[in-house]
Amino acid sequence: MFSTISSSLLALGTLTSLVSSLVIPGITPPSQSQPDPLLSIYGPLPVTATINSTFAVVPISLSEARERIPSQYGILTAAYQALLPGWPSDMYPLIVTIGLEHDIHGFLIDIPDFTSFRISYPFVDLLNDNHTSFLYSPFEFMNVSPVGVLGLDVYGVSTFLATNNPPSDPYAYISASHSPAPGEVFSNWNSLALGETNFPTASMKLTPSGTTDIPWNFVRNVTNQPFTGNGLICDNQIRIFNTSLTAAPYDPVPVTGTVYLNSILSDQKVNTNNAKGWLFAAAFLENNFIPCGLLQGYSGTGSGDSQ
Repeated sequence: MFSTISSSLLALGTLTSLVSSLVIPGITPPSQSQPDPLLSIYGPLPVTATINSTFAVVPISLSEARERIPSQYGILTAAYQALLPGWPSDMYPLIVTIGLEHDIHGFLIDIPDFTSFRISYPFVDLLNDNHTSFLYSPFEFMNVSPVGVLGLDVYGVSTFLATNNPPSDPYAYISASHSPAPGEVFSNWNSLALGETNFPTASMKLTPSGTTDIPWNFVRNVTNQPFTGNGLICDNQIRIFNTSLTAAPYDPVPVTGTVYLNSILSDQKVNTNNAKGWLFAAAFLENNFIPCGLLQGYSGTGSGDSQ
């Protein structure tokens, strides 16, 4: 296993260098994202970046979640119920995120920006220790980023290349000139595997709501849970929320709206107009290709990790 990981790391570094050298300025519109504030602290070897996220909670029944999550893994229901006061005991918080990773540094090189659309199942008891929360992430769309696809393959995430609109800032508000949806945040995705059509393979359309019943502590907890698609190798991406990226005038914004996914995987479809969540930016420090068993007892997910 470890020789495979080492080979993947070497291939990732080589491919990253190649792709970085081939990026042509101006093909992708420049992002409005702020620079990575962690580079000056950690240097160019660890993986750090800015991530702009649209984080949506999609309520599904606990029985449906049980069908979607591999049966060998438990679900830490008490942990998420502690973070979601009043959450119905028979419901489960499926997570859909769109994230733009910007100004990425790692392995002594600069990595091109990329955007992804991911569905995840939080508070999964991957190690069956009734304590450590993981994100089970079986599916992801990604814009054309060989670096990102190679990395996710190691984690066992089924990753499909797709085009997305808007291409660089999926978290940006629609301007008033683009009626009838001014003030909304939207992102449409078309799978390259299915071919381009007039209808998106996946989409998210959210409007600032002023208030939300999804507490910010829940977001902090979920986004800091290690994620995996195969239960063997985990990505330990540590979100850091005390930088200028998450402070005024860039405070997190509560949103509500619709999420749609016509997944290639028949058991991973999503279609709701009852999504609630947050729009925010944060910095992250990433520990790649960690054997999941080494994260037993991981406490980086904050309160509600074990109940």
